[in-house]
Amino acid sequence: MKNNKLVYITLSVITIIVLFLAVNIIGDNIKIDFSIDTLRKWIDRSEYSKLFFILLWGIRLIAFIPGVTLMLLGGLIFDPSKAFLLSLIGIVLSDTLIFLLAKGNLFKRLKEKVSNKYPDLVKLIDRYNYKILAIGVLCPIAPTDVIVFLSSYMGMSFIRFVMIFIGANIPALFLYSYLGESFEGSIFNTIFIIATLLISGILSIKLWRDLKSTLSNDCSK
Repeated sequence: MKNNKLVYITLSVITIIVLFLAVNIIGDNIKIDFSIDTLRKWIDRSEYSKLFFILLWGIRLIAFIPGVTLMLLGGLIFDPSKAFLLSLIGIVLSDTLIFLLAKGNLFKRLKEKVSNKYPDLVKLIDRYNYKILAIGVLCPIAPTDVIVFLSSYMGMSFIRFVMIFIGANIPALFLYSYLGESFEGSIFNTIFIIATLLISGILSIKLWRDLKSTLSNDCSK
């Protein structure tokens, strides 16, 4: 699960960058304007584009669409401020659904199955509480949706969940929302955003592994 999440994120970033470069090269050769600004104008003409984008966030769990893919997509097809707001609404709605499902009594077997599959996560949440949710959102190898589910199941309040979840998501949402805009500007802006995402990802992975290692050492004593 951890490796899958990291692979999805890496592939999403690479795929969108490659597609952007390919479309621009093709556009230059056949004299068609494939710029991001043109794409955004075309998207804005559709009155349902924003609603459809938010719906994609709603179905991403059953469609196995990584959240990073939708963040990147939003940054490409909407201007940065609109992409940020729509992605924030979408990701909060989709994970709120997970949180509320875990609170209900209709999915006892699912709760048991998830708890049995991720015993280490249960121990981490029990030990570090809301800190695990914040780190899980930031860390590219942490199963964020599972952490949200277990945090709810283990008693986290909805208000605390929303505050931590939004706060932890804001840096990545901001950077991904401006990544598409950076393609139209200086290459240094793109490099800066990608480097920032990579550095924050590496640091959060280290912190995640340190917490797991500390817990493992304490349990073995």
